[in-house]
Amino acid sequence: MESQPSHHARLAPDVRPMTQDDIPRVARLYAEMINELQEDTHDPYLQIEAFSILEIELSLEEDLADPEARIFVSEAEGAVVAIIVGHIVGTFLPFSNVRRVGQITAAYVQPNYRGRGLMQKLEQHLVNFFRELGLPYADLFVHSENTLGRNTWRALGYTTFREQMRRRI
Repeated sequence: MESQPSHHARLAPDVRPMTQDDIPRVARLYAEMINELQEDTHDPYLQIEAFSILEIELSLEEDLADPEARIFVSEAEGAVVAIIVGHIVGTFLPFSNVRRVGQITAAYVQPNYRGRGLMQKLEQHLVNFFRELGLPYADLFVHSENTLGRNTWRALGYTTFREQMRRRI
């Protein structure tokens, strides 16, 4: 039986920047996100033979030190239950007037905490970071088989502006 979050957790989850002390908890949540994406999409490209929590922790430490990256967490009852990761990246057209954008590179809310507006709050924090740097857009990639993700991002105002395709060779 799934445990239900407390009434307090439903009312006021905290959203804040990730700290060094959060890295082990965020790494475990990141691994949970990867596992769920693998199970939901059955995409061979996403089937990672083995990844270690240590590798994820090292990546999170790099992001924490990078002034062009931000990770926000949502915490309830002392546990990190949701994350969003963003980076500043160059645009795909080098001759465009828009040179850099904010890119959401990962986002996840644990199943027991979905439907409570956490992703919206996390996204607002990350978009504010992008705005403060004068970036004109926030973009992201979402797997075509990730229905929950696609619906969430559409509900937050994101629209498809290009599609990425691939072919096994």
